[in-house]
Amino acid sequence: MAYVVYMGDLPKGEFSASSVHTSVLQQGVSINTFDFEDKMFPFVYGGDVPNAGWNGSESRFCNQGSLDSTLVKGSIVLCDSINSGESVLEAGGIGTVMQDGRSQDVAFNFPLAATSLDLTNGNTFAYGSGQIDPTKAISPGLLYDANEADYVSFLCGQGYSTKTLRIITGDTSTCTASNNGTVWDLNYPSFTLLGSSGESLTRVFHRTITNVGSPVSTYKATVTAQGGVKVQVDPDVLSFKSILQKQSFTLTVTATIANTVLSAALVWDDGVHQVRSPIVAYPTA
Repeated sequence: MAYVVYMGDLPKGEFSASSVHTSVLQQGVSINTFDFEDKMFPFVYGGDVPNAGWNGSESRFCNQGSLDSTLVKGSIVLCDSINSGESVLEAGGIGTVMQDGRSQDVAFNFPLAATSLDLTNGNTFAYGSGQIDPTKAISPGLLYDANEADYVSFLCGQGYSTKTLRIITGDTSTCTASNNGTVWDLNYPSFTLLGSSGESLTRVFHRTITNVGSPVSTYKATVTAQGGVKVQVDPDVLSFKSILQKQSFTLTVTATIANTVLSAALVWDDGVHQVRSPIVAYPTA
């Protein structure tokens, strides 16, 4: 199990080895595992350890050859950009924390223990679909199932005309008053609020989940959320008595839209499966 220092909400540009708080541990899943045996390691900022011929304004990005191996050896290095991790490894570092203002929607392999923090948003929502865990993928527990009719309603709700819809479906589907669904009610395992900065919004999402785990099981909902986001699940306990049985719930999200992304997460847990859905509130461009 690898542990990294949590950077919290410190403003960008105000980092130094002495300003990092080490009281919070972040634990996560990675393609690679690095066993640190619960040991503590020095934490240095790339901008404070430039190699000969480099200055701090360059070494803070941890470019190849920019780090002083004497000062980096055996340490975890904070870098001001996403990088391959090779420069830290070559300088003798044992791990790296990379801060970046952009959301990272892909997963990467690194040659050493590494993590990325989106400190502009003050959160760690910067992740995409990531890497599949084959063991868990064959037994997801629950599914958010959606069929062709669901997607037709979704497209009609986005304002597609029957003519445009048929170009996509290749059949005689039509948009009518009965199938003109709201975009946010597509039975999809994620939830999004979009609004103007400073605007307070409340939206109710309707979802139906299908049991593909244990025939008899009970799932309890757990919500984690940043400040500025309030989430309510109704009901917050779902019981199943058979495979492929369906149960519905509503998720009410209230958020005050900030200048950056606010995030939360819903997890349905039966003690064996943890079915996670992201919740995001963000401003219009």
